[in-house]
Amino acid sequence: MLDIVLFSIPEAIVVAGLVNTLSGTRLPWHKLAAVGVLTGIVSAVMRPYTTYFSVHMTAYILIFTASFVLFSKTEKWKLLVSVAIALTIYLIIEYFSFYYVVRWFALNTENYDMNICTKVASFLPQLATVYLIGCLLKRKEISLFGNIHEEGDV
Repeated sequence: MLDIVLFSIPEAIVVAGLVNTLSGTRLPWHKLAAVGVLTGIVSAVMRPYTTYFSVHMTAYILIFTASFVLFSKTEKWKLLVSVAIALTIYLIIEYFSFYYVVRWFALNTENYDMNICTKVASFLPQLATVYLIGCLLKRKEISLFGNIHEEGDV
């Protein structure tokens, strides 16, 4: 349960913000939070049943897209493309964040799942980086499809 609250939900909310920006939709914060919480909980619950990373990521993309379809009026193909690109960005940042945090601080990765401090130390930089990228893209009004609109304008 602690894993869901500390990692899955914040990760999903930050990625939801990036998807929101990339798709050109400006969902209100409460809808973004709902997408993130729903996706984070469902993802964490299904994680033990998806043993292969590729299966888990495919399911994660589908859950994210379905969550956005529930709360947004944006076209489904735009959401799917935005989710796929946002998750690719997140995974690249996650890899580099983990690699450099472990290397810089000489952290022991053998018991990574057991050590909450190691998980938090490698998680916070990636969360902050993706959040800042999303904020920068939103501030500069950059989206994949060029049309920025509020949710009510669709």
